[in-house]
Amino acid sequence: MSSNIQKFYEEIGASIKKARTDASVSQDTLGGILDLTRTSIVNIESGRQRPSIFMLMHIAKFLNVNFCDLVPELSLASDDDISVEIKAKDIQTTSQFDSLTQQSLTNFLTSINDI
Repeated sequence: MSSNIQKFYEEIGASIKKARTDASVSQDTLGGILDLTRTSIVNIESGRQRPSIFMLMHIAKFLNVNFCDLVPELSLASDDDISVEIKAKDIQTTSQFDSLTQQSLTNFLTSINDI
């Protein structure tokens, strides 16, 4: 795995861990809410396991933080080896988000995939 990609997921994991600890939520509790094991939460927080956008949205909602606060900024100019593969169908097919949120996410994903 590219070191840039690994660093990206490590930063996501660190952001999740900070939000979780700031909210005084244990790894066990977060795992239970997300239907994951505590080990999976450990792996996500260390960058070894890649959470989906859908999973990140659930984490943000449960921890009462903005989704964008969990995701680091990506400098495409210096990270030429990063390719983005995002499946918008996960967002479009769920009824857990209102239509405005679904459309905003779809537009965001489309703009990333067009880069």
